[in-house]
Amino acid sequence: MRKQLYSVFLALSLTLSHSVQARNIASDWVKVVQVRSIISGEVYFVLDKVAMCNTNTLLLRVANDTSKAAYSALLAAATAGKEVKLETWGECAPNGGWGTEVQAVNVKFP
Repeated sequence: MRKQLYSVFLALSLTLSHSVQARNIASDWVKVVQVRSIISGEVYFVLDKVAMCNTNTLLLRVANDTSKAAYSALLAAATAGKEVKLETWGECAPNGGWGTEVQAVNVKFP
């Protein structure tokens, strides 16, 4: 009985720890005020206010067609002065949040 109870507890603990690690963090609606593209495919961008993870400077890695689409949406929003909502899956960057990697860019249209 103890062994079964321990197995259930272990399985539940692993499931809960996995769901905590895979949490979705989303920003409020913000505006992009600066974009810095680096030749390695890293795009750092600055927002008009602290958005998530206690920072206003986030990172988008441009490595494939889907991330290129997100980069395009980010640039279009910045050019048009539109607000964006950003999402990341996982943890904030360990250095106080600066450079947290963004996984999704949502553009707000009136």
